[in-house]
Amino acid sequence: MNKLVKGSIAGAAGIALLLGGAGTFALWNDSAALTAATVSTGELDIDLTATAAVWNDVSTKTVGGVTTSSVLNGATFNPATHKLVPGDTVTYTKEVTIKANGKNLAAKLAYVPGSVVIDPTLAPFVTVTVGAPTGLPASWSAVATTPADGSYIITPSTTVSTATFNVVLTVKFLDTAANQVGQNLTAVNLTGAAFSLTQVRQ
Repeated sequence: MNKLVKGSIAGAAGIALLLGGAGTFALWNDSAALTAATVSTGELDIDLTATAAVWNDVSTKTVGGVTTSSVLNGATFNPATHKLVPGDTVTYTKEVTIKANGKNLAAKLAYVPGSVVIDPTLAPFVTVTVGAPTGLPASWSAVATTPADGSYIITPSTTVSTATFNVVLTVKFLDTAANQVGQNLTAVNLTGAAFSLTQVRQ
């Protein structure tokens, strides 16, 4: 092969390398942009309504394995005038509104323990737990946690994102042989009681 032909081949190869490296040569191309493809976050919120809370006496007794009511003077409980005695159980019902919007959203409903003040003398004998919510929309659900810890898992509807219902705090004054203390005390102060709603993965 003569020098002229060799030079032509080398020159063509050099031009090809330059074009490839510089990125100035391309075949047909096109692009298309998506429309209406945004993703938004949901919401989880709890608020107390203006509806006044309601107290009730739901005390029971068990005799011979049979549990019956032990309410003697009406089911209403007035914390300003009525006093707890060992074995009593009273409920505090407060209306709340929950906003819960999210495809896979579930939340644990509980009360903030530090927001309920129990007299130290009575602490071993008084329990405060969240009872089953009442008045939930049919499309929502509330299931007690397992193992039970006095809280509930709330699962909202995917179509109804706001619900107003009742949360129930249950105060129980245990009737035990060791409970020989705590007379004439402020047993439980619910003035600052707060509820919490914490997302959980199911």
